[in-house]
Amino acid sequence: MILERTEIRYRGKVVFERMVMSTNFKRVPKLFLEEEACFLFLTKGAFHFRTPTKILNFNAGDAMLSKCGNYFLENVMINRKTEHSVISAIGAFFYPAMVKGFFPTGLKMEKIREEFDAKKINIEPLMKAYIDSISFILDNPQIADENLIRTKIKELLLLLSKSENSSSIYSFVNSLFVPCEYEIVDVIQKNLYSNLSIPEYAHLSNMSLATFKRKFKELYKMSPARYILQKKLEKALHLLQFQTQPISEIAYECGFETASHFNKAFKRHFGKSPSLIRLSQKDKKPGQ
Repeated sequence: MILERTEIRYRGKVVFERMVMSTNFKRVPKLFLEEEACFLFLTKGAFHFRTPTKILNFNAGDAMLSKCGNYFLENVMINRKTEHSVISAIGAFFYPAMVKGFFPTGLKMEKIREEFDAKKINIEPLMKAYIDSISFILDNPQIADENLIRTKIKELLLLLSKSENSSSIYSFVNSLFVPCEYEIVDVIQKNLYSNLSIPEYAHLSNMSLATFKRKFKELYKMSPARYILQKKLEKALHLLQFQTQPISEIAYECGFETASHFNKAFKRHFGKSPSLIRLSQKDKKPGQ
């Protein structure tokens, strides 16, 4: 999947990276290994970034700031009929211990008022010039000594704090490393009509599969698979009765990967095919 990767390291850790990857994937986990935060600028292609409670859409020229956490990178083909053969991006990574060394005073990991897991970042002229400078360094890694790398990391943090209108660089840096907390109910309901598998729900919930299934059953009194399928089918029935879009689009909107899978599940649950339900609805006279 990864076609090309260029890295700049600082004291053994990757701090800047250019990566080109093919789009022959459906959904892959974005793993943060050391509680690091990440800044990413997309230079080519498009992708969707799924956090536990939302999906962000990114196209070439967009930038993202994300905290450590359990996320998914998704191919745009999951959600729209657009195809890109590759995705190319420049990334920067912030590690808590490293950043605390850059700002030795004023950094306390207290609770910050503004909570976020991932967000889009405005690319203003100063930020665009900065990204160009990192691209140049990645093209010429021999110039990247420790002093230059340290300066460029601090510069990016300062630019991001200004972009986010933070009261100070200290409060901004603090916010990067205060993890978000999610209730399992929020994760389930915000992703209910996705095509996530049960193990993927567990991943977003930061739980093992066994723990997720146990907690789910305690909350909903049935298995995750049964509950999620039931809710998808209930939504599909409503759309068939009150909307006019094609059945295949309804199947997609309700989180089914294929129309055939949707048709089988719908008929098994309601005893009639989606097309028959729609026909019977059309045959009803106004006011019935």
